[in-house]
Amino acid sequence: MIGMLLAPVATYAATFRSGQENVTVPKDETVTGDLYAAGRTVTIDGTVNGDVFAAGGTVTITGTVNGSVQVAGGQIDVSGTVARAVRAAGGNITVSGTVNGDFVVAGGMVTLANEGKVQGETWATGNMIEVGGSTGSATVHATQLHLAQHAHIQGDLTYDDQTDFKADQGAVITGQTIKHALPTQPAVRRFITATDIVAAVLWVIVLLVFIYVFPNKSANLVTTWRTKFWANLGWGIGAIILTPLVALLLAVTGVGIPLAAILMLAYIVVLFLGYVVGMLAVGMFLLGWWRKDKNLIPDWPGAVAGVAVFIVLPLIPIIGWLILVATVIAGLGALLRFDWQLYRRFRADNTL
Repeated sequence: MIGMLLAPVATYAATFRSGQENVTVPKDETVTGDLYAAGRTVTIDGTVNGDVFAAGGTVTITGTVNGSVQVAGGQIDVSGTVARAVRAAGGNITVSGTVNGDFVVAGGMVTLANEGKVQGETWATGNMIEVGGSTGSATVHATQLHLAQHAHIQGDLTYDDQTDFKADQGAVITGQTIKHALPTQPAVRRFITATDIVAAVLWVIVLLVFIYVFPNKSANLVTTWRTKFWANLGWGIGAIILTPLVALLLAVTGVGIPLAAILMLAYIVVLFLGYVVGMLAVGMFLLGWWRKDKNLIPDWPGAVAGVAVFIVLPLIPIIGWLILVATVIAGLGALLRFDWQLYRRFRADNTL
């Protein structure tokens, strides 16, 4: 599977759009190739002849996507037509259009509206799952599951035995209704679930945003992660150990409590960014090895490869976790070394 993800892509076209506020594809516009979009609101009213990768507070798709959709956001609405699969993660997710592939989703509130149609299967994880339209077989992991009057499951319905399930009169299930018993004790996790897939989509979007918002920095970090791995690992270990100690010393003085709180908040943010850098760097490292080119510019194949590796590594006992932790710590160290060198350069140029 990883080999397929790392396989070289001969040619592809892509459009990248990002902004702090609104990112829009107007109704009369056609985007040729894949679309990568990130902003406070992302609206696709036009046509995209490729896949869509989108992240935002609110993401709305009313147009036509002649590919698949990978999306993460607080509010997600798909009322247009998607030629292939939709993979979504967010707060409130609604599909009232047509999805000609599978629908893989994780969210707080997931709704397949009355006019919504999923030609493939639905895999849904969330607090509340509301089905009013039609779909193929559905597998649901949720606190509550409601089939409305016009719901039509064209296949089997599988849900957990602890789910609060309700089906209105008129709802149709053409296959079997399977109540899946949850294990009383946690089982050893030896497989990749639908939830992993949704999480992978979210992480790919995060990496793409990082790459296209900070193109030069991401390229530098990927290179230094590989060429100065052990130095980066040392910096990362030092930061992990020293930062909480400094925060503790500030806190015990009383007057330093606000500074300690700010320091710990920054610590959490930097740890997250270190995770992002490590994920991207290991993906680009393997992609460079596969293509026999160590100087590749960070792009979506490397992001996909990094996410795949980070999904697989925890499944490998002990060694996998050790590699994962070392990768992230080195990513943290590379980030800190880059920012420190940048700070020193600014100081030397008297720009600070």
